[in-house]
Amino acid sequence: MKLEEIKNKTQEATDYLVQSLEAGHSEVLTEYLGAMGKFHTYSFGNIMLIVRQKPSATNVAGVRTWNSLGRFVRRGEKGTCFDPRPAHGTLFWTHCSNP
Repeated sequence: MKLEEIKNKTQEATDYLVQSLEAGHSEVLTEYLGAMGKFHTYSFGNIMLIVRQKPSATNVAGVRTWNSLGRFVRRGEKGTCFDPRPAHGTLFWTHCSNP
């Protein structure tokens, strides 16, 4: 997935949050704030992407990290997309697959 596509998905997630709040759906904000608490080392944009693509996510890691923890991704399984640029000087994700 190209960086421009990731930027578009991030903008869509932000727009969704704004529209939900304007419509009086504060539970969407609560969901985002909960994710910010869980994934506090990630950038705001990446948290927006996590919540929009997989609201039930409890852990986020790259495939190599999952492998090192004894967890393996099945062939054909789709991942969640993140912005590959460094946040806070640390690169958290280097690549993503199309969900």
